[in-house]
Amino acid sequence: MTMVLSESMSALTCKIDDIIHSTISSTALLANAISDSLTRIQSENVDFLLEPAVKRTIQEHIKQTLNNNAYCSGAGFASHIASTRENKEFWLLGGGIKKRAA
Repeated sequence: MTMVLSESMSALTCKIDDIIHSTISSTALLANAISDSLTRIQSENVDFLLEPAVKRTIQEHIKQTLNNNAYCSGAGFASHIASTRENKEFWLLGGGIKKRAA
């Protein structure tokens, strides 16, 4: 009985480790992909972050992340943009949910 319990606990521990590492990896990849995309389209004015094309780009990165991770069913982010002389402060929010295959 103890051997079965140890094997079950070991399998559960391995699964939890896999989920944690997968989540960390996906989070880092998503952050890097979004950062790379925003760096390429960055402008002097942060208003570019509100452009529909930027939102679509970010959503595509989220969609790819969800599709590449068996454990992720949703992803999102929040980013605070501080006020400057040219812009008022604002929050940029985004996210997505993995759609189930029909």
